Amino acid sequence: PLVSLALVGALVSITPQQSHAAFFTTVIIPAIVGGIATGT
Repeated sequence: PLVSLALVGALVSITPQQSHAAFFTTVIIPAIVGGIATGT
C-alpha cells in the first residue's frame, strides 16, 4: 500500500494543478479502492 501511495504522490506532483480534481476522481480513488480490495 505504501508503494502505491508513493506512486500516486509522484503522479500528483507532476500533474498540472488544473487537472488535479479530475485526475484524483478518475485515477486515485479507484487505485485506493482496488488496493484495499486486493489487500495490496
